[in-house]
Amino acid sequence: MQDPTVTIAHTLPEEFREAATSLYLDAFYAKVEPILGSRARAHRFLLPHLRADRLIAAIGDNNLLGIAGLHYGGFGAFEPRLSAFLREFGISALWRIPLALVMKRAEVDGVLLMDGLSVSPAARGRGIGTRLLDAVVDRARQMRLAKVRLDVVDTNPDARRLYERLGFVPDGSVELRFLSRCFPFRSATRMFKSV
Repeated sequence: MQDPTVTIAHTLPEEFREAATSLYLDAFYAKVEPILGSRARAHRFLLPHLRADRLIAAIGDNNLLGIAGLHYGGFGAFEPRLSAFLREFGISALWRIPLALVMKRAEVDGVLLMDGLSVSPAARGRGIGTRLLDAVVDRARQMRLAKVRLDVVDTNPDARRLYERLGFVPDGSVELRFLSRCFPFRSATRMFKSV
């Protein structure tokens, strides 16, 4: 049974930009820390580069409960330009940018690429993640795409179980190899769901 007090917004309302950036970092800070540094600096850097049209939001009691990021048309949920890296990080951008590029995933025709899912700790267990994933699938259907793709890292088995329960099927993985020294995971599994 879906919680009737929760609304799914297909673009992030402006008043939740700060909360969405924090929620994203709650889920993915360990992955972006080698690139962006401290959490405060990562938040400051990412906030102006948030694309509201690439986020689906779960909202309840005037709070942001969860977000699902989308990547299509060449843009994801957060899209800082190279010039922003250079302004923020100076000379260290020369090693940060290649690390950021390693994390980028290529778009494929007919497939909607999911760009992260995060649910507030206070909202977990209420079906928010399921509703956000359903909304992502609905968006793919509206865009007349055949599949949704997401990647799940080897250190997040709970997320993988959720995705499998909702019909996502593993289809290969990417090993970080020597870059696993930089990031807190060794591999990411590609998962697809037909729309």
